[in-house]
Parts: sequence; structure tokens; C-alpha cells
Amino acid sequence: MITGVDVVYIHGQSKVRDLPDWYAEVLGLGAPCESGHWHEYALPDGSRFALDLPEGSGSQVERQPVMISFRVDDVRRAVLILRERGVSFHSSEDPIMDVGPAWVATFRDPEGTWLQISQPK
Repeated sequence: MITGVDVVYIHGQSKVRDLPDWYAEVLGLGAPCESGHWHEYALPDGSRFALDLPEGSGSQVERQPVMISFRVDDVRRAVLILRERGVSFHSSEDPIMDVGPAWVATFRDPEGTWLQISQPK
């Protein structure tokens, strides 16, 4: 079901306006692909790292500093399997969201850490 890590990203509060530049220049990740508050860096090995810098306090999910999104081939099937295993999703009706380059579903582990599964489009 899970085929790898799709993207790891940091939720920020937009307090440091040049934060994307710091990752690009100081860490040498190169120029990010930007879409609104999303700044994504494609790494040479095919993995992805991003900064999510929304304005305001954000949802309870956005208040978690780091998010791991696991890649799946079929997000709908993965949601069904995880629900059968007792996983509750952030949205109880249709937990799958279209976030541009992927469909994602957000849930918590038993300790309360938010995680995602994502299917690239």
C-alpha cells in the first residue's frame, strides 16, 4: 500500500519572510517551485521537501511543525484499508483533498501525530 515517502514538509508561520531563500541558498536546495504559501524543492534523488507558510494560525493540522506524507498508488483504496484497520481521518466524510499535484488524506497515529497519504496525479 505505502510505496515510499512522497514529501516531508515544515509548517511555518511566515514570520521569517526569507525562509524559502535560506533553504535554497544556505542549504543549496535550489529555487523552489512556489504556489501561494507552498514552496517545494525537488531533490536530486527524486524526493521532495517543502515549506508550507500559510498566513494566520492555521488549522490544528497546520500547527504541527513537520508533516510526513507517505506515497500510495491508490489513495481511495488506501483510505478504505486504513479505515478497516481503525484509522480515523481528519475529515470523516470524504477525507481525500485535491492539493494541486496530489490527492491527500490526513490522519493521526496513536500518539496524535498528524500524517498523510498522498497519490501524485
